[in-house]
Amino acid sequence: MLKNIYYFMAKTSRDASSQMIPLGLIGLFGFPAYFVIWHYIFPQPYESLTLRLIGSLICLGIVLKDKWPAFLRPLLPFYWYCVLIYGISFFFPYMLLKNDLNIVWIMSDMAGLFILIVLLDWINIIAITLIGALLAYLAYWYQAPQGLLFPHQSGGYLFIFLFVLVVGVVFAKKREEAEKRKLEGMASISSIIAHEVRTPLLGIRGGAVGLERYVPVLFQVYEMAEASGLKVPEIRKVHREAIVPMLKRIQAEVDSTNTVIDMLLANVNKEVDNRAYSYFSMKDCLLTALARYPFTSNTEPSLIHYDESQDFTFYGSDILMVHVLFNLIKNGLYFVAKAGKGDITISFNQENGFNVLHFKDTGSGIDSKEMPFIFERFYTTTGVGTGIGLAFCKNVTESFNGKIRCQSVRGEFTEFAIYLPIVKEGNKS
Repeated sequence: MLKNIYYFMAKTSRDASSQMIPLGLIGLFGFPAYFVIWHYIFPQPYESLTLRLIGSLICLGIVLKDKWPAFLRPLLPFYWYCVLIYGISFFFPYMLLKNDLNIVWIMSDMAGLFILIVLLDWINIIAITLIGALLAYLAYWYQAPQGLLFPHQSGGYLFIFLFVLVVGVVFAKKREEAEKRKLEGMASISSIIAHEVRTPLLGIRGGAVGLERYVPVLFQVYEMAEASGLKVPEIRKVHREAIVPMLKRIQAEVDSTNTVIDMLLANVNKEVDNRAYSYFSMKDCLLTALARYPFTSNTEPSLIHYDESQDFTFYGSDILMVHVLFNLIKNGLYFVAKAGKGDITISFNQENGFNVLHFKDTGSGIDSKEMPFIFERFYTTTGVGTGIGLAFCKNVTESFNGKIRCQSVRGEFTEFAIYLPIVKEGNKS
């Protein structure tokens, strides 16, 4: 339960990450600036420099969030909620109550509610608004003269506030539904494009399969004609020997392209087609991935270490698993290159009734504040990727009835562990 709450708060803070520093700067300078305005230029019945300085200080913390030490960064979601609750949903209603609901603070409170509506989803709008308003009222009631539960004219304002809150929640929910429909539209368009791409790919693959079957016969006839002294165009032996492997490579690349299409569709639809699943060797998948991966230098393969004597069988798709390994290799090499040190170790073992593939690099590691989001679609920590790789790995692993976990220490290592059900011997046949 607590883990789910933290994940929800972390997702909210991540979604608002681009607004954090601008809002923090507004609060940092706005709190003291408006003290001057409401205390000296346009005096209001009540002002508090102490409350404003507290608000300014907590906003300074959010402005400096990128400078926080690593051990404090997991607390950023809680801190962000504190900023929103204190700086908006508590401060404005409290000042409104202390100023007897005058027009200046009615407008200010509405402005604060508008900020929440712009920043947050409908659930957070309701929760943060109600929590802050309750705290504001309790603070006001504690300090109010005996018997005064509400300031004068509070009833009319309350209905206006509730009206704005309801309208804001409705529009926020409509905004979320519109985003969902956009994603569904993307899924529909992606499916159409995928179908149009797969059709010519099927023709290419079929042609490659046919050529693979008959090209050796043609070359045999060619060699017979050449041996008989007939005049034939020269085809060097090295080229003849390269054609059949090339045709196999074309078939493999078509299969790979289809898998990439599956990967993109899986990240849009959150589904993986499991109709063709069977039993495969993890070692074979690893060797295939290492043989086919497009390394950019001769030194990259030497960074990867694994024990070829280890293996286990899993139920799923070998092609999808190869692409999962592609993503892990790509990420591992990126973080090793970023750190300018380290290597990659791949190993297998059994834990708690699962076969486990461990994929560990000793590169730069992942920042703790990024960890809750690394398996989300379109989220990337590298700045150069699309953010679909690890989301794809998660979807595929779960479609194998498994799970993927990650642990990392900044500057030391990152380790992904893929847990897959142990296959019983009788099921392999």
